[in-house]
Amino acid sequence: MFEAKNSMPRIIVIGGGATGCGVARDLVLRGYQTTLVESGNLGSGTSSRSHGMLQSGARYAVTETSFAAECYRERNIISKIFPKAVKL
Repeated sequence: MFEAKNSMPRIIVIGGGATGCGVARDLVLRGYQTTLVESGNLGSGTSSRSHGMLQSGARYAVTETSFAAECYRERNIISKIFPKAVKL
């Protein structure tokens, strides 16, 4: 039977836009062995052309409460990592 020497999985993030770079950074900070793959220049992908706003989850508060709660938790995480990115 195969036994991994390291219990942490190896993760490949495909896409080096703002989202991919952010995800890769977060994974590395959490101790995961991470590889980022990008076909062009870092930060030049689809996420670099977004409107620059994250969904607050407020529109899901009545119909999808679990999704709204997840958005709220993620907003709290982002505000701890980069407080200037969150506006109330």
